[in-house]
Amino acid sequence: MGERIYLRRMSLADVSQDYCGWLNDKEVNKLLSVKSWTMTELKDYVIQRLKNPNCFFAGIFDKKTICI
Repeated sequence: MGERIYLRRMSLADVSQDYCGWLNDKEVNKLLSVKSWTMTELKDYVIQRLKNPNCFFAGIFDKKTICI
């Protein structure tokens, strides 16, 4: 673990308007294949990743702003 950030498995609870807005930012997604997400699409995507036993779907979180 770092001093300010940590890595953990994503959960459906992590899908928020802030996360969706971040993914829809042009600077963030300029190299991604999907350029625009709705909340429904993002939730479905996360659910698919979490159900896949061959996938470890993780996020990088800020210790100051995220509570687990």
